Amino acid sequence: MKTKLLFVFLLAGLAITSAKTYKVTIFDPSLVAGVQLKPGDYRVDVNGSKAVFIDDREKTVAEAKVTVENSTKKFGSTAVETKQVGGNKQIEYISLGGTHMKLAFN
Repeated sequence: MKTKLLFVFLLAGLAITSAKTYKVTIFDPSLVAGVQLKPGDYRVDVNGSKAVFIDDREKTVAEAKVTVENSTKKFGSTAVETKQVGGNKQIEYISLGGTHMKLAFN
């Protein structure tokens, strides 16, 4: 019984640590998943197909579906790409500096 319980806690710990965390700076008010992000620094936790934006007060401000795309080149810096939608900027992609990964928001 103790072995089974230990195994369950081990699996839960692995699931928690599988999330990747990145720092992103938003320069203009931008929408993600219908939520307006104010300019500032955010932590973005990516776990599978979900990205969670957390502000500097450690408050979750938005959750969005995301697709992780891999590039053949490594991105030199983190860049946020937006598009205009109804007069608002909407986050479309985030290229993660120092990695081959690009986050595509649906």
